[in-house]
Amino acid sequence: MKIIRSVIPGLLLAVAFSGNPLQAADQSVDWNRVHEVTVRGVNLIYDLEMARASVVFDTVIAMAPGDPRGYFFKSMVPFWTYTLRNEEADYERFMAMSDTVIEICERLVDQNEDDASARFFLGGIHGYRGMAEQVHGSMMKAVLEGRKGYFALEDAVHLKPDLYDAHMGFGLFRYLVAKVPSGLSWIARIAGFEGDLEGGLESLRLAATKGTYTQSEASFYLSQFLFSEHRRDQAFELMRTLIKRHPDNSLFLVLYSSWQMREGNLDEALAAIDKASDVNARKAIKYGEEFIHSTRASIAYTRNDFATARREYDHFLAKRSNRNMVPNFTFYRIAVSRELTGDRSGAIEVCKMMKEVNVAGQLNEGNLYRRGEELAARPFTPAHTALIVAGNTHGRKFYDSALVYYGQALEKSGQDPDLRLRSLYGLQQTYYDMERDQEAVKAGEEAVVIQPLRETWVVPHVYLKLAQSYARLGRHDDAARALDRTEDFDDYDFQKSLERRVEEERDKLKGVAQN
Repeated sequence: MKIIRSVIPGLLLAVAFSGNPLQAADQSVDWNRVHEVTVRGVNLIYDLEMARASVVFDTVIAMAPGDPRGYFFKSMVPFWTYTLRNEEADYERFMAMSDTVIEICERLVDQNEDDASARFFLGGIHGYRGMAEQVHGSMMKAVLEGRKGYFALEDAVHLKPDLYDAHMGFGLFRYLVAKVPSGLSWIARIAGFEGDLEGGLESLRLAATKGTYTQSEASFYLSQFLFSEHRRDQAFELMRTLIKRHPDNSLFLVLYSSWQMREGNLDEALAAIDKASDVNARKAIKYGEEFIHSTRASIAYTRNDFATARREYDHFLAKRSNRNMVPNFTFYRIAVSRELTGDRSGAIEVCKMMKEVNVAGQLNEGNLYRRGEELAARPFTPAHTALIVAGNTHGRKFYDSALVYYGQALEKSGQDPDLRLRSLYGLQQTYYDMERDQEAVKAGEEAVVIQPLRETWVVPHVYLKLAQSYARLGRHDDAARALDRTEDFDDYDFQKSLERRVEEERDKLKGVAQN
């Protein structure tokens, strides 16, 4: 759910750097009232009432015109709309408003170097500018802004150690830097600090339990990162708490639905997306409508209901004004849905929307771009259709049915080596998941003698799966040889991830040998 992952952080970080209500020196201001009104505006942001939130922050500015918080939070409205809609006008408005926040904070720091509150908001706004620059396409500017933000937050905590909300930013930065791909290692060097995955998660937990304003947002980020790290029970628990706390946040519901879908819980996913739709039906301004349609489409696609998928994807495209951020994964599914419902010209049209990418950096997107080119050039055969249906059925763990569909794909593949190879690989994977390793080995050994024309990535993956079956059967020498055969291949899709998995399997075999 990459789209949602790019939108939600923009919304939630809107309170991530708010911090404790640090009282300023001006005793003529009712700071308790300023804090209360600010909290009301923040809650409106979480309820996706952006216009009302903006009015509330105008009130905060009027009460405390020399304090950065009203300006800071009001700037979150265009920031969020920019990350959602990716429209230049929102970007320009946010950058202009963030300039005002920086000007106020820097003036306060010039007046008092120990002003922790000013340094805190200064760090926050630079962090947001970094996120905006990333969406805007400037990674260098994003890293430099993030660096400024990180060290300004460190200065704030040095002055006021109990600013637990700052750990929201620390956790976010440390985790994300730790996850930077090796090809982008320059980001960590320029950022000036090292990533720390577990340390980042711990910082988020600290903010989630001790923060003043950041408990919800820290819980959200923590849940998202835990989901990515396959600690999904914890992630779901945190997300359910957030939805209970903010039931009118349709974007939370959409993300929760996408997670349930990825776990194969399609009924739960559909129930959540229906709730999101109900929330939007009650509101004058609707947020995430396109994501509701795309998620509902994905659920239908996974169920092999391609007519419903096509209809919902068409709604998604109609509402998605900027398609530059739509991944090839989504475009390919739209094209397939159109192809399988008889709209050949529509499928070709969507294939042409797909983006050629650096395959070394975004392997799945590059693989799908090639698949899109092939679909545009040649209509699906019955074997292609059977493979699509089999893959969805396998993903839902309906293994017996998946075997039937993969068998149909193999039967219908004729002399096409790529289709035969993919069909056998599907059979091998399904047998492996059913712990029927003898049959998995038979399918795999039949597959590795095929010489593909385009799907060159499949054979090394078959060897890895062969090694896993051999190991479970106690044939450890055969497993080691199968792992070695993966090194005979180079320059194929998903190569780096496969090489990591091969090393993990080698470590397992060594452990067995030592015992």
